[in-house]
Amino acid sequence: MFYFLVITKIFKCSYDFRNSSFVVGTLLMRLALSSPPLMSPLMGLAAAVIILAVCPPVINAYNITQETKDIAFQLMYAISLMVVFQATQSMLTKGVLRNGGDTRFLMAADIVFMWVVSIPLGWLAGYVWYLSPFWIYVFLKLDYFIKTVWCTIRLKQKTWMHGVAEKSAKEA
Repeated sequence: MFYFLVITKIFKCSYDFRNSSFVVGTLLMRLALSSPPLMSPLMGLAAAVIILAVCPPVINAYNITQETKDIAFQLMYAISLMVVFQATQSMLTKGVLRNGGDTRFLMAADIVFMWVVSIPLGWLAGYVWYLSPFWIYVFLKLDYFIKTVWCTIRLKQKTWMHGVAEKSAKEA
């Protein structure tokens, strides 16, 4: 409760005890808008911690062989690693850059990184190199990491800002 009151003072908004879910959502939205490059990795880390915390009880709840449990743990560890990059690239690609009008760049990034990097490396990891499920999953999701780095660079260069409203006005 104390932290909500402190945050409300920082962001200059009121705290209404009767409508707390709206206020908490508003606070999270203001925090996300004040530092979007920082907020999405933090949310990804929070998701990773939740996945790691829930992983043992969920997997152990099933009556499966030890080998299956080991594979399930490997996959959960890989998911918890990649969810950080997934959260960041999702915010950058589906949120900031696409809304800035940089759709061609994002389409090229999605196609190239999936079909040239992730799928071939995932196939090589599984069928040629015979790597563990952890590494196969990481290679299949490697496009998240690459898009995170590439889109962060693009965000800092500010070449993604296109006058979407100006284009619409000129076309009409």
